[in-house]
Amino acid sequence: MILKSDRNQHVVGNSRSQLPCVVTFLVIICGLMISLAPYVTHTDDDFCFLRDIRSQDRLIDYLRFWWNNWSGRWAGTLMRFMYFSQVGFQAASWLAIVLMICAASACLAIGRSLYGPGSYGIGAGLAAATLFFLVSGPEMFYWAAAGFDYTAGYLFIGLLVWCCAIVAENSPSRRWLVAGAGAVCGVVACGFSEIQAIVPPAMAGGFLWFRSRRRVESWVIFLSASAGAAINLLAPGARRRRDDLEFELELAGWLVDTLVYGLRLVLPTVLILVLLSNHPRIWADIIALGSIARERLGEIGSRALALGVLGYPFAVSASVSWSLTAAGPGRTRNFALLALIVCWPVVLVALLRGLAWLPTLRARVRGTMTAVGLLVVLSMNIPGYVQDRFAGRAARAMSVAVEQERILSQTPRSGEALLPFVTDVPHAIQINHISENPSDWVNVCIAGAWQVGSVKRVE
Repeated sequence: MILKSDRNQHVVGNSRSQLPCVVTFLVIICGLMISLAPYVTHTDDDFCFLRDIRSQDRLIDYLRFWWNNWSGRWAGTLMRFMYFSQVGFQAASWLAIVLMICAASACLAIGRSLYGPGSYGIGAGLAAATLFFLVSGPEMFYWAAAGFDYTAGYLFIGLLVWCCAIVAENSPSRRWLVAGAGAVCGVVACGFSEIQAIVPPAMAGGFLWFRSRRRVESWVIFLSASAGAAINLLAPGARRRRDDLEFELELAGWLVDTLVYGLRLVLPTVLILVLLSNHPRIWADIIALGSIARERLGEIGSRALALGVLGYPFAVSASVSWSLTAAGPGRTRNFALLALIVCWPVVLVALLRGLAWLPTLRARVRGTMTAVGLLVVLSMNIPGYVQDRFAGRAARAMSVAVEQERILSQTPRSGEALLPFVTDVPHAIQINHISENPSDWVNVCIAGAWQVGSVKRVE
């Protein structure tokens, strides 16, 4: 995309003064989330991975097994193998911190790319990270299965966008080094979930299409990202997994799922963002940031980005419905949520004609709307985190997990493990959904990982 001069950055008059407030808020929410990290345990899919890893002699065998039978998520699979082969049955508390860093770094990198270097881009990125932590699903940080398939990939998408922006800027210094880094990030970013694999070539293609300089370097990044996406999406395991489901796609149901679940993400998120943006000072800063992005990207480029960000949740919903004939878990849409949040100034400027009536409201009304939006955001995850940490829900879940592990370790290979279960389910920490039926897939995975005869839940 065309990156022009940053001469309009001075319009963000309060960015530097508001940066400490954003950092303080981010530190508080991160501190609360990190305090739950020691209570993370393996759950459900994790035991399937442990079982499969124990049955493979080498990393290449495990990668080939997943490539041929499940999906082309080679980067997530590689990380998963390295993680579970090292930590074993004891989940690592540092994983949640690493995944939070991945998400925050993506926000910072995209913010810098859209809104320029310095406090403007940093402030926008930190604010986006704070809001994302407040409203996103906690399983993205506290569950290894979701983290390696989705959250870890956010980092590489952010770095790819940052490299594309650097290459498209006027400075000729180290452009080939940056282009090489962007090419690597493009390939790796496509090695996670299929729905995230379409983002790197789309973003690199956008920079290539709208840029005015560095054609060769931009082509290198775009072709690398496209190759990475092809490696993922054309894996034989993805088609085999879908064929094993033995269903026929109903066009009407697919269209309904695409529309309904796309709107379920877009409408509430846009409503919350409009409410939060309504305070006059916040509104002025966001409009200024959107104007900076429009000048850096160009008029057509900024509108294309806004359209892509608003359309991506529908593309995700269409993809998930096509592969599962169901809405799919919330973690599949979390990057769409992150993209909408960090690109909100661009989207707001693009929608400004339809929202032109908002600045005409009285300042008190606009301040009240922002307060309502803030209350909504704070009520989404914060109460659950507080209850998990300070009301003992996370600690009780951990004690049950420890008891389950003790029983499993003492059960002979041909024996049946009778496991207790968590009655007071935490909000953030994932738990085992053990069934009374030993043939349930969760029970089978736990039994296979621990190499016992069978597993069953007891009341």
